[in-house]
Amino acid sequence: MNTKCCLPAVVATICGSLAASACKRPPPISQSALAVEFECNERRAAYILRGGFTGYEVGVAIDCDKSGPRVYTWQLAAENDTRATREHSLSPGEFDRIWQAIESTGWRNLGDCNNPHAEEGDPTYKIGIKDHSIANSMACSGKALPFPYNRLVDELDLVSAKYSR
Repeated sequence: MNTKCCLPAVVATICGSLAASACKRPPPISQSALAVEFECNERRAAYILRGGFTGYEVGVAIDCDKSGPRVYTWQLAAENDTRATREHSLSPGEFDRIWQAIESTGWRNLGDCNNPHAEEGDPTYKIGIKDHSIANSMACSGKALPFPYNRLVDELDLVSAKYSR
């Protein structure tokens, strides 16, 4: 038996079968398998800063009620100027991570802050947070905010900066 003449044909058959099976498309993934369980629960967190160095008013908000988890940022250069707004989608996991950091501040029990380092003419932050069970708003003045107010603003600033490019 002449094995030299048959070897290329056998190799081609084996390789062809392997290539065909390797190139097969996997079965489609169902939409239910892709769906991530996410409950919005009417969650929203936002701040507005007036009197800062970046403009007459700037603000950042996260919410999930209208179009799924999103971050919104806006700026007014002058009092009667048109609001320049940007928005970006967030993944449910990212929204939940930010919300967990906000939850850790104890926002439900906060009122207006008494910042001992605030001076006359310092900017004022107006912070509003809500979920399906409660809404709370507070104000805090100063160039640097005390804990935990700084944590609320910092979390929103971090997500805003991530998508401002």
